[in-house]
Amino acid sequence: MGPRKGLIQVIRRKPCLIPFPQTTSICDVRYNQGPTTVSSDANPCVFIVEQYREGYPQLAAFIKLDRCFSTWKRFDYLHIRNLHGLQDELVELELRLNALDSAEAVRLNLSSRRQNTNHERTDLLAQIRLKIEQYGTYIYLQLRLGIILTIC
Repeated sequence: MGPRKGLIQVIRRKPCLIPFPQTTSICDVRYNQGPTTVSSDANPCVFIVEQYREGYPQLAAFIKLDRCFSTWKRFDYLHIRNLHGLQDELVELELRLNALDSAEAVRLNLSSRRQNTNHERTDLLAQIRLKIEQYGTYIYLQLRLGIILTIC
């Protein structure tokens, strides 16, 4: 059975050394206007996009043909909003820590973590540690993606 009219076929330019699912070589995309002698049954190097169901499966099959077809939205606005939210949470935690430090009656509690008897401060510092780690990881990711360019 030959391919149906209108099928998009991909024929690799390089010899077929590995089966289709792992294919990453440069391909020719052909839109058939009618019957052709090339079929995916006869040649495992032929990849017919329309063999996949319409919608996301077929779109994914088409995009897989070449990295140049792959374009992704970065959601810069949402990433930046999220970063501002994390910054704001850290500012609030910092203000709470400063208030605890200002209200501390025993100066030794501010000089030694081991001798600190203020459990509220210890818990708050643990929250800060987790939030600042989350923030730092997220900042690093944004720098790598190019969403933010510098850190001030």
